[in-house]
Amino acid sequence: MVGWATYHRYIQSAEVFDKIDYLVFKALTRWMRRRHPNKNVKWLKRKYCRPTSKRDWNFYVKYRDAKGATATLDLLRMVDIVRVRYIKIKGKATPYDPTYNQYFAMRSKASNIRLT
Repeated sequence: MVGWATYHRYIQSAEVFDKIDYLVFKALTRWMRRRHPNKNVKWLKRKYCRPTSKRDWNFYVKYRDAKGATATLDLLRMVDIVRVRYIKIKGKATPYDPTYNQYFAMRSKASNIRLT
C-alpha cells in the first residue's frame, strides 16, 4: 500500500487517502471486536493501539527481530505520506531560451516545497 500511495501522491489524493485510512481502521476495529467479543473498547485499545504525537488510536504490532529483541512497528497511515504538487511547464517555455531563465529558476524553487 505504501508503494501505491507514493505513486499517487502527485495527484489530488487527500480525500482518497482519508477514505482508505478510514476503511482500514474500520476493518481492524471489526477484526478486534470479532476476535475478542467479551472485551470492552478500553481493553482493545490498550492491547492493539498506542498513542502517538499525531493521533490517539495508532495500531502497532510487537515482534522479535533477528537478535531476539522485542521491537514494535506502527501501521503507516496514508495521510502521513507527503503529497507533492506537480507544476506544469508552460507550453512555449524551453530551458534553452534565455528569456525563460527566471521562469525555470522560479519553478525549481517551487518544486522544493512539499505538502504534508
